Amino acid sequence: MGNKGSKIHLETAQKTGVCTIANLKLEEIPPEIFKISMLRTLDASNNRLARWPSGIERMGMMMMLKIGNNRLTVINVSMLPKLETLLASNNILTRIPDLSQCKNLKTLDLSNNHIKRLSSCIYALPQLDALNLEKNKISEIEENGIENLKCIEINLNQNQIGKLPSGLKKCERLKVLRVEENCLATIPSDILQESKISVISADGNMFTEKELQNMNGYEEFSKRYTASKQKAE
Repeated sequence: MGNKGSKIHLETAQKTGVCTIANLKLEEIPPEIFKISMLRTLDASNNRLARWPSGIERMGMMMMLKIGNNRLTVINVSMLPKLETLLASNNILTRIPDLSQCKNLKTLDLSNNHIKRLSSCIYALPQLDALNLEKNKISEIEENGIENLKCIEINLNQNQIGKLPSGLKKCERLKVLRVEENCLATIPSDILQESKISVISADGNMFTEKELQNMNGYEEFSKRYTASKQKAE
């Protein structure tokens, strides 16, 4: 990034706190970007990044990081306490990164990776609204502490989930649960009956829509669905 255009680009980033280096076929993030200490948004998506850039830990003001469509196997955002949005879809991640210090995280997109387990580190994020883990290889959802999950919407479509933990019924903010194309034989009756969930997308599992409607608790779920639809109108 040594040409005049790039220099102007960096000067603009220093003034605005926003830097876009997407779609440049980069194999690493240029080191001069890490000198922008007040950077709040970095878009490095659609490149060829295979190694996590070590300079990111110096960017403590970062609020939005877009790093999807790369070749990353590891993500480390533990030094980004102000991070609110992390978009890291279409990489090669096999596990959810350590997010314990990201107490301000609101939106997390790790879709289309190779993650096998929904781990409890997600449950301790007090501001998390939207979680997208679509198109992974998740077969296990850790049950311990799941009642603390603060999400409003979870997308677990196209995974390998065979069972939903009943603790989801205690998630006070959870309204939308997407579990299409998994290996579910049923939706637990206590989730249908006692949870706050008003939208469940479950096509492509081991039961039909009619069988879902005949499950214990579906009537209570249907009332919540109708009420939420009327409220939206």
